[in-house]
Amino acid sequence: MRLRAPAVAVLACAALACLPGSAAAVDVTLNPASFVDTAASDLGLDSLTSNPVTVPSAVNDLAIDGGSSSATGVAISHGGFDLSFDHTRTGVLDALATSSGEIFFAVDATVDFTITGTYTASDADGRQTIQYVLLQQVSGPNLFFSYQESRATPDESFSVGNTGGDFFNQVVGSATGTLLPGELYRLIFFNGIEASPSAASGSATATGSLTLTLVPEPSSGLLLAAGLVALAARRRPTA
Repeated sequence: MRLRAPAVAVLACAALACLPGSAAAVDVTLNPASFVDTAASDLGLDSLTSNPVTVPSAVNDLAIDGGSSSATGVAISHGGFDLSFDHTRTGVLDALATSSGEIFFAVDATVDFTITGTYTASDADGRQTIQYVLLQQVSGPNLFFSYQESRATPDESFSVGNTGGDFFNQVVGSATGTLLPGELYRLIFFNGIEASPSAASGSATATGSLTLTLVPEPSSGLLLAAGLVALAARRRPTA
């Protein structure tokens, strides 16, 4: 039996109604090797390490040493990872505030990813400021790498994927791409400020964020429904 346009449209609507959303859900799992480090140093060192292992998961760590402090926030869900950084360091030589870590994860369906992030310092002296992010397939290639470092730029500001450092810059790969089921991935990050290579006349602060967004590819049901809708539109009689 040949379907007429109205019948095709009804089937398309029925197919769409059966779908829970615009794309198939994805399940993200974490590897126990995942960790998040938060460190602050003035005259000593305070360092905290957290190990997120479940999804959803949240980390809110604060390290304080003298006048230096470092706060790291991590929110992990099946839709991706949201990280935040809030740093303060004194002007003492090698005083620092950093947030770093490695998140090992896998997905159970094909998903598209996007990486975005910023890191902005309020530092009149222009000492060391670093933004580093690497996404790699553990058994395969690096998918994306962005590293910016400045050592002499006051009030430095970085965005992932740019080359704004006065000391070192490197960008490899694309901040958008596709992740596959059955593979183990690792997201490595480091953001920090340090009174280096020399002491500073005063303190400095920096704030930033890093986001890995995961967007499932359309399900086969949705693709079928879209095809039926297109077919109905093509066959709709014209006046």
